[in-house]
Amino acid sequence: MENRAYAVALQGFEYVVGKGRNSAYYIPAYVGYLQACYLIAREEHQIDKELYDKLSSDIEQALTNLALMLSFIRW
Repeated sequence: MENRAYAVALQGFEYVVGKGRNSAYYIPAYVGYLQACYLIAREEHQIDKELYDKLSSDIEQALTNLALMLSFIRW
């Protein structure tokens, strides 16, 4: 994403996330997806509170899912 091709990166991350949680790259892709969403909003100078509220909610959900996935891995 260093070349600011966020939309292209977003499509790639969506593809990998769409493969499902059992994919070896699911977690890094989901994190990348969230980062790309944030960077697109920031670069486009978005000021829509609802957009950032949704992004915040998505991040909270991702952390919850990650915690659940890690708890299963430990057992």
